Amino acid sequence: MDFKMKTKRNIIIGGIVLVILASIAFHFIQGDNTVVIEAKTVTTKKADVTTMVTATGTMEPITQVEVGTQVSGVVKKYM
Repeated sequence: MDFKMKTKRNIIIGGIVLVILASIAFHFIQGDNTVVIEAKTVTTKKADVTTMVTATGTMEPITQVEVGTQVSGVVKKYM
């Protein structure tokens, strides 16, 4: 064999070895990505649901209205 044939053969063999090594490395790097989801159940029971809010500051209304009368006077009789 001449020098060019040996070089081509070595390149082909090296390429095949490189592909095999890359495949093996990818397999080990990839690993097992399986996600296990486990459902847990409990029995229900009756209970109160409460929420406590603690805050400081001034409470102000969102909308403020003025309340007034159109007629003034005293109510004499209520039905």
